[in-house]
Amino acid sequence: APECWECWRRSKSVRLATLLNKPARRVVEVPLEYVGFDIPDVFVVGYGMDYKGRYRNLPDVHGLQPAARDYLEPGGGEPSRGPPGTAP
Repeated sequence: APECWECWRRSKSVRLATLLNKPARRVVEVPLEYVGFDIPDVFVVGYGMDYKGRYRNLPDVHGLQPAARDYLEPGGGEPSRGPPGTAP
């Protein structure tokens, strides 16, 4: 929202934090003050991140392989250990 941008512009400083940092995907260098983990260029799910609304409630972060992206758990539930083709 424009009003938020105005607040940031008037700030004396802004610090950026990320849980997962993918340096290989960076188009523009961004000064990150706090980084949880550097990860390779893989699509990740779990711990609040999803793919098409699925896998968001996994308790861990998993790398989702392209072949597993269309996997659907029978009955529509989320898998308890992550989708096939994932690595914690």
